[in-house]
Amino acid sequence: GQVVAMVGEPGIGKSRLGRELAQLWLEHGYSMFGGNCQSYGTAISYLPWADLFEGYLGTKKLATMEEKAAKIEKMLGVIDPALKDWAPIVGELVGVWIPETGLTKSLDPKLRQQRLFDLVLDILTWGASQEPLLLVIEDLHWADNASLALLNYVARNIGDKAILLALLYRPLDAKHEFQTKEYFSDIQLKELSAEESIELVRTLLAIEGMPKELEELILKKSQGNPFFVEEVIKSLIEQKVVVEKDGKWQVAVQEVKNVHIPDTVQGVIMSRIDHLAPETKDVLQVASVIGRHFGYGVLEAIYSKRTVLSDHLKELNRFDLILSEQPQQYIFKHIMTQEVAYESLAFSRRRELHNSIGDHLEQTNEKALDDVLGILAHHYYYAQNWVPAFYYSVEAGDKAKKAYANQEALAHYDRALEVFDKMVEAGILPELERQIKEAEEAEKAEKEKQAQAEKK
Repeated sequence: GQVVAMVGEPGIGKSRLGRELAQLWLEHGYSMFGGNCQSYGTAISYLPWADLFEGYLGTKKLATMEEKAAKIEKMLGVIDPALKDWAPIVGELVGVWIPETGLTKSLDPKLRQQRLFDLVLDILTWGASQEPLLLVIEDLHWADNASLALLNYVARNIGDKAILLALLYRPLDAKHEFQTKEYFSDIQLKELSAEESIELVRTLLAIEGMPKELEELILKKSQGNPFFVEEVIKSLIEQKVVVEKDGKWQVAVQEVKNVHIPDTVQGVIMSRIDHLAPETKDVLQVASVIGRHFGYGVLEAIYSKRTVLSDHLKELNRFDLILSEQPQQYIFKHIMTQEVAYESLAFSRRRELHNSIGDHLEQTNEKALDDVLGILAHHYYYAQNWVPAFYYSVEAGDKAKKAYANQEALAHYDRALEVFDKMVEAGILPELERQIKEAEEAEKAEKEKQAQAEKK
């Protein structure tokens, strides 16, 4: 077993290197599974592991809770029939409700967490006995503490197993246990030198005789950041400074003097977004509120304008701003693109969209709310819809507490207290009390009515 880390600042090439590793692994006929940490997920326990195991267990594509539960129980039975009694704990990880068994219902949170860790290792050990496994966790700098604890446990126990654990992250503030293993290695990605930057430009464009002033401008602006170099090149193409002729890229020399490249990568990204058709730009901005990863179904549900969404998504793909991960599932090619698109939205529009996303997730996950409690708390908080934000923050805290993810539980409870103060400031509590009283009175009247009907 090996643990390898790809470490570097935003835009330095971690995701690209991770994709190349995954592609090479798949070309050898082996399986790989990935999980992503999210910027809003630092208080959502086991978020990247849930993502990874939904793919590993094959539950992601199944429609009903019953199908997912059956899939988990069947897989555990194949590994070891005795493991089937522990299915509720595995189901909990991936948001699948499975009735408690005699073995699971009496476990306290600490023992429940330890049993989860053991089960994860059992499943991975069995998988690695069938074929070498590649497990990729991206953006580990956003991982919740429970995920890091599970990561350290897995890393501690894979030395003799056919597992390659690849971790992508920005420089971390603290040293973690997984970094101390003799089978740990890291690749520190650094800024490109001037020569390497120019080589990258020439590789991407294959232009002979590029004007010196254009090369110097790209070098000055990009400062050795590969993502910045790529974004600058795309910006030059969109500004028609670099044009394609007879299948080859050429510099429109007369346009070089008019070229404008912002001083920051965020500025270049915003410039590229502004070059999109207005409605395509709007689709990108709306998608950014969902997150770096977004599904067609959610986007369609919250997008208020009548349009052919698929056409705009194809255009965004053509502009290399998003990628299609699998049918109906998309990802912003770089996290900075999602961040810039999000920040470019008016605050009021952001609130409205966060609320729409929360409402949609609430409706579509009515039978599996436990799986999206943290995400609902996030969206309703940024929608400033304080009542559901408070409710789901408390529920997410309770869920984390049950999973012995105590730091995540505290984070959710702290947010609930903050939201409670907001409710007091907004004068919501008296109105809420009135509504509760009315509901109680209506329920009482209904019961009395039923009692009278039964007497007759």
